[in-house]
Amino acid sequence: MQISPATLSMAWAELREEGIIEGRGRLGSWICRSSSSPRPKRRGVQKHAGRDVINLAASIPDRSLLPPLTEALALVAQAPDINSYAKIRITAALEKACRTNWPYESESFLATNGGFCALNETFSVLLPRGSIVAVEMPTASATLDILERLGVTIIPVTSDAHGPCLESVMAALLHEPVAFVFQPRANGITGHSVHLERLTAMGEFFCQRPLWIIEWDALDALSLVPPASLGAWLPQYTIHIRSYSKSMSPDLRLAVVSASSEVVGKIQEFRAFGAGWTSRILQEAAAYLIDDRTAQECIQNARAIYSNRRKNLIENLGEAGMSLPENGSGFSLWIPVTNENETKIFLENNNIIVSAGRKHSLTPLPYIRISYSNIKENFEPIGSLIGAAVRKP
Repeated sequence: MQISPATLSMAWAELREEGIIEGRGRLGSWICRSSSSPRPKRRGVQKHAGRDVINLAASIPDRSLLPPLTEALALVAQAPDINSYAKIRITAALEKACRTNWPYESESFLATNGGFCALNETFSVLLPRGSIVAVEMPTASATLDILERLGVTIIPVTSDAHGPCLESVMAALLHEPVAFVFQPRANGITGHSVHLERLTAMGEFFCQRPLWIIEWDALDALSLVPPASLGAWLPQYTIHIRSYSKSMSPDLRLAVVSASSEVVGKIQEFRAFGAGWTSRILQEAAAYLIDDRTAQECIQNARAIYSNRRKNLIENLGEAGMSLPENGSGFSLWIPVTNENETKIFLENNNIIVSAGRKHSLTPLPYIRISYSNIKENFEPIGSLIGAAVRKP
């Protein structure tokens, strides 16, 4: 072709960046699609798990642990204003239910069609193309996909078991970002929560250097710690998003955003490009579940079961020679490895699918993310295989 290897490498990199090809380790590079239409490059490449395959890449709730929707939907179907075209921000019942357990006093609330929808709308309104954004790593793959689609520059902020590292936050601010994106209650990838001392230090620091604080609580009451937010320090700069998909029902397609009245107004105006408002039926159902004692007891039971599954898997990984912190909430473990591709291929050859760390982080260190939310048995053989994969040079 009479081109240099460096030029060819750049071409491959651009094709990967656009999601047109994907690397599969020893299997080489493969075309992902037949057209160049926009799509998420991280979330879009998801292998189908066959009947005999254990899918630990899907961080989704165990359907058997979700609270029943029958009574909630039956009661709210006759709610006032059903089928109205009025583009309300949030129903009175849902706002009242949310305010009883929100981490700070916010001026305004908005119901949206799920957590990622809320992130997309918030990013689209607040982050001009070409702006710089600091993001806690690791994070949801969709967060990175949306930010990259909007054409912003992402500055990674490293985190540990106590939350975003202060040194990394300060280093990121040298780039003068317009926003900081993180998960204060529980990181959905690692399960770690931001300790109060770390959150306080961050709050006091950001008071001296205000910027948009975009927070995401993906677990709701499935988290082992209470709600947390920097809104207690910077209410006018904080946008707090809580998703109810994992705790109450993915088909509620519901998240609630709190922010200043000005910011909520801007997001609501942007929503006119799409649906314009979120179903009142789903909002009223969510309000019912938040206030219903039986539903909340069901969520608390699910939280205990997920916590026990996390503990069982960590114990079996420990027996396989791996040391991981036991504390944490949610559905996932974040495991350091020597080589992501080799680890994934080894596990796939043993009928286990995991998620590569590069989908969730822009830092160079190799990791895999595994979801234990639907593991009900076989913890020992799964732990042994993962341990063997991680030890593999």
